[in-house]
Amino acid sequence: MFCHCSRCRRTHGHFAAYTACARGDLELVEARGLRWFVSDGRRRGFCAECGASVFWEREGSPTISISAGTLDEPTGLNPGRHVFTADAGDYYEIGQTTPQVETGQGAERGLSSAAAGSPRDAAEDASQERGQKSSK
Repeated sequence: MFCHCSRCRRTHGHFAAYTACARGDLELVEARGLRWFVSDGRRRGFCAECGASVFWEREGSPTISISAGTLDEPTGLNPGRHVFTADAGDYYEIGQTTPQVETGQGAERGLSSAAAGSPRDAAEDASQERGQKSSK
């Protein structure tokens, strides 16, 4: 998932790329360098050493989002959808190759891997949720 909300753009310096998994499926090898920022029912995990944004989760959600750029390659990730496109910065255009959602609706499905479902499934879901593409 590519998130264009103002909070992600400020945190990452541009829009953010995330993937997600069930909280129970995430196994941290070491958490001593992880720091959490909590605000408005959301929690963001940062690396205490370099400041990188690593995790994002919404209170009560069964999933946790992982910054795609923090994963070792090969990731097996495929683009899912763009969310909060109505909040996209005025300094870039969003390509028309992936589904776009003006709000965060359906964001939990995010980037998909071969195990999590196909981009085609995400595209069909997004088209049902948004009605039509954003012009941004």
